Amino acid sequence: MTEQPAQTQPDQPVAGLDGTVWVADEEGNSITVINAATNQVLTTLTGVEGAHNLQVAPDGKTVWAVSGHDSLAIKIDAVTFEVHGVVPTGMMPAHIVLTPDGKKAYATNGGDNTVTVIDVEAMSAIATIPVGEYPHGLRVSPDGMWVYVANAKSTTLSVIDTAQDVKVADIEVGEHPVQVGFSPDGEFVYFSLNGENALGKVDVAAQELVGKVDVGGGRSQVL
Repeated sequence: MTEQPAQTQPDQPVAGLDGTVWVADEEGNSITVINAATNQVLTTLTGVEGAHNLQVAPDGKTVWAVSGHDSLAIKIDAVTFEVHGVVPTGMMPAHIVLTPDGKKAYATNGGDNTVTVIDVEAMSAIATIPVGEYPHGLRVSPDGMWVYVANAKSTTLSVIDTAQDVKVADIEVGEHPVQVGFSPDGEFVYFSLNGENALGKVDVAAQELVGKVDVGGGRSQVL
C-alpha cells in the first residue's frame, strides 16, 4: 500500500511559503485575498463589479484588477489592500497586464474591440487602440516591445508596438484564440484556440504562425 502524503491543516503555516494569493470573484463582485502560508482569507474587497482578471505589478507593490461591469481598471495596494486609483477603460474590460518596467498597463475591452493604454504614474488613459473582435487575453513580451492580444471572437492575434502604442499587425491563427503566453526568451508566442481545441505557436520576429497541436476541449488559459 502506498503511503499517502500528510495533509497540511489550513491553520498551520507552510514552511517556505510567503505572500498572498488574489482571487477575482467575478460573479461575487469582489476580490478575495488569501494568506499563501495558512490558506486563510485575509480580506474580501467588495464593490468590484464583474472582477474578471488580476495582475501583480512587476515591483510587487500593487495589484491591478478590471471591473467588467463598470469599465474600470483598479490599482490596489498589495499590503494595505487600499485602492490607489481607478482609470476608465473601454467597454467590458477582460484582462490587464503591465510592462516589465511597470510604467504602462494595457487592458482588453471586449465590448468595443479596443485596448486601453494606461500611464501608471499619472493614473490616466493615454491611448485607445483598435484591435480584433472581442479582445480577451493579452501579454507583454519579456523585452517590453510588444503586446500580443487574443481576439476571442475572431481568428487573429493583434500585435501592438509599445513604443508608439499602435497596432502593427493582425496574425491569422485559427478559430477563437482566447489567451497568449510568451516563451521566456520572447522568440515565440503560444496561444489557446478555443474553437479548435488546439494550442498554437507564432514566431515573434516573423509575426507568423508556425504550428498547432491538438489538446483537450474548451481551451482557455496559457502561461
